[in-house]
Formats: sequence, C-alpha cells, structure tokens
Amino acid sequence: MISQSAYDRAALAREELMHKCLFDEVEVAFDARCEDMRDELRGHLQVSPRVDVVFSPSGTDSQLHALFLARAVLGASPVTIVVGTDQTGSGTPHTARGHHFSTMTASGFSVRKDGAVAGLAGDGVAVPLLDTAPGIAMRSDADEAVLRAVETSLAQGRRVLLQIMDSSKLAGARRAWPASTRLRDAGPARSKSSSMPVRRGSAVAGCAPISTAAIWC
Repeated sequence: MISQSAYDRAALAREELMHKCLFDEVEVAFDARCEDMRDELRGHLQVSPRVDVVFSPSGTDSQLHALFLARAVLGASPVTIVVGTDQTGSGTPHTARGHHFSTMTASGFSVRKDGAVAGLAGDGVAVPLLDTAPGIAMRSDADEAVLRAVETSLAQGRRVLLQIMDSSKLAGARRAWPASTRLRDAGPARSKSSSMPVRRGSAVAGCAPISTAAIWC
C-alpha cells in the first residue's frame, strides 16, 4: 500500500515539474528533473558523483536490466533463478527468462506478451517460498532449495543469475538470505547487484529496487 504522504510527495513533484515547463520545453525540464533526482539519490546513498544512476519504470523492468548486465559480464545467457516467485508480481516469470511481461514496453512499443526480448532470452528456474500445505506458512527447506537450484545449474555447465527479493508480499523472502550468503562465501561469485546504484570498479551493479542478484560462472 502506498501512503498518503507518498501520494502527496508525488503530487508536489509533478506540480514542480509542470511549473518548470512554463519556462522550458517539456523534454528539457524533464531531463533536468531526472538529473536532479540522480544527484539527490547519490547524496542519500553517499556515493561518488561519478556513479551512474539508472531509473526504471518498475522492478519487473529492472529484472531485464539485471539480465542484460549478467550477459555482459558472463558473455553468455545465464540461467536465472528467482527465489520467492510465489510472492512477486505476475511479470517476474517472464522477465526472468528475458521475455516481455506485457503487450506494451516501457517505451510504448506493442509486443507479444511472453515473447522473447531480442538478445536476452534464456532459461529461468522458479523457487517458491510458500509451503505446499494449505495456508501461508513458509517452507522450511528454502535454503536447501536455493542451493540445489544453483548447484544443479552449475553442474550442467550453465552460468547462474540468482535473484532474491529484499522484501516480499508476505515478508518471507529474507528467509532465503542465508543460502545466498553461503553461496557467496563458497564462491566463485563474479558479480552481485543490489538496489539502485551502479558502483564502478566494485562488485555492485544496478538491479531492481526489490531484489538483489548474484552471478555465478
């Protein structure tokens, strides 16, 4: 649920942007506002001005960004393992495999839902967190399921992009964090991505605000 204060802040931001449009062209005012937002975010995160910030229309769109970065690092299409697929949006199973999650892209182009995105299509593995028993209890073997999925893919000679949410609909995604820590310590993780910024020269790269990803090769 989005709070009233968040709606009010968004309304104020829109009003400020519309006011600036009285003095500049819409595109110029919009671009300037985006740059201001990037500067504000760098300030909040206390990162260098040289850090690039990429905004995304949604967390689902950002999964495609993570997949693009993984392919760039690995040089091949990885298997994307998504932890907590039963607590994500409906588009996640599509974008995890490099497929369109809607009939319209963020840029306004018409596409076929679940159609492959050129240069990104690959395989995906879903790891649900809910127990198979009736109710909303979390499964007790989440760590083992994540480790099994990664180890199976690596044993097949595949490269892996692991995505784990920072928070889920039922707040259960963090139950799988111990598994990701064990994998990180065991290595060899090539890169990891966390919420917004891209830190050049480090192991951190930009991903969806709702998720953290690690790449194994």
